[in-house]
Amino acid sequence: MTALKPASAAVRYEDVVAFLEACSARQVPHVAKSLFEHLQGTYELLREWGSPFDVCHAGLCHALYGTDGLPVALLDVRTERPRLAGIIGADAEAQVYLYASCDRAHLYPQLGTGDDLSFRDRFTGATFVPARAAFAAFMELTFANELDMFRADPVLVEQHQATWGVRFDRSQQFVSEPAFAFFRRVFGGPERRQL
Repeated sequence: MTALKPASAAVRYEDVVAFLEACSARQVPHVAKSLFEHLQGTYELLREWGSPFDVCHAGLCHALYGTDGLPVALLDVRTERPRLAGIIGADAEAQVYLYASCDRAHLYPQLGTGDDLSFRDRFTGATFVPARAAFAAFMELTFANELDMFRADPVLVEQHQATWGVRFDRSQQFVSEPAFAFFRRVFGGPERRQL
């Protein structure tokens, strides 16, 4: 993969990559590649879509605390949040935390039902309505995370038309035009998603 440079000199891409390597991200398997390669792929999509640099850096580190779909945590969410914030900045780290803390079974059924969605933190059990900007960044990161996996595997796309295809369709209002257009290229038009 081509290494893209971050949009901000405050956070150096090379420093974040070195940090991921020190956390053993290359050794963790993830779908058809390593977690490190997936994190880079997520970052690259966010950069291609013109996402703000803090969202891009959150994408590069989004699974370090583990996620609802990836039980492997490379950093302890209770004690190492300041460590990650020192590498990617406080705003990006807050987005990593929000992404990692999402109780997907609570959130996903709500997509497409309204603007103010209830979010449950799987680490604390707290339920809240996230700020619009934070939720938009969360959804942009969700699109990049999932589409990085789907873009390389048409069989996976076919298997998930009825779940992820529908979720993405229902989330158009929360993501950028480039993110939604990329989803359409990967998943095909509405007629294909209704199969």
